Amino acid sequence: HKHGLLLIKAGMYDNVIRVLVPLDVTDDQVRQALGILDAAFAEVAGAVPSSTI
Repeated sequence: HKHGLLLIKAGMYDNVIRVLVPLDVTDDQVRQALGILDAAFAEVAGAVPSSTI
């Protein structure tokens, strides 16, 4: 939310990320959303000790 991307967690163990986009989403908006996700994954991966990944 703080980076402008809203996601819904799903799955039995909340291990699925659902991305809901409007039908008229542009390529640039998709690229921006994927960039936000990539940055978030990198931030989280840096916070977890490598022995637990």
